Amino acid sequence: MPKPRLSVVIVEDEEVIAEALQEGLHELLPEYLLKFAWFKDGDDAFRYIHFASDMIDLLVTDLVHPGMGGEDLVEHVSKHRPETKIVVVSGHGTSYKEKVKVSPYKIRIIQKPCQLRELAEEVKDLLDR
Repeated sequence: MPKPRLSVVIVEDEEVIAEALQEGLHELLPEYLLKFAWFKDGDDAFRYIHFASDMIDLLVTDLVHPGMGGEDLVEHVSKHRPETKIVVVSGHGTSYKEKVKVSPYKIRIIQKPCQLRELAEEVKDLLDR
């Protein structure tokens, strides 16, 4: 049986962290064929997500990065790409959990620093819903 193909957008301004996320998700989610698009900047990610013709299965974003902030990006994606699942990984988002207006079936918020295994488990749980 072929692996399910998933399109993942990562918005993270630190290249080392973005690479670790990609490598970790590939390694810890071998049941999926993952295709990544990485952006350092919220504005570039917004344009890509907004104009992409393909489905975007998962957005992994920090709350703080150059350009459009993570909160605005999450709001845009949840409104215009309702099928996209979202994982917010941030060291700045302790109060974000209370104000997020996205269904808990579509979003997970993980506090930095986190273990890649924890992230992969949250992603898998989210994708399996």
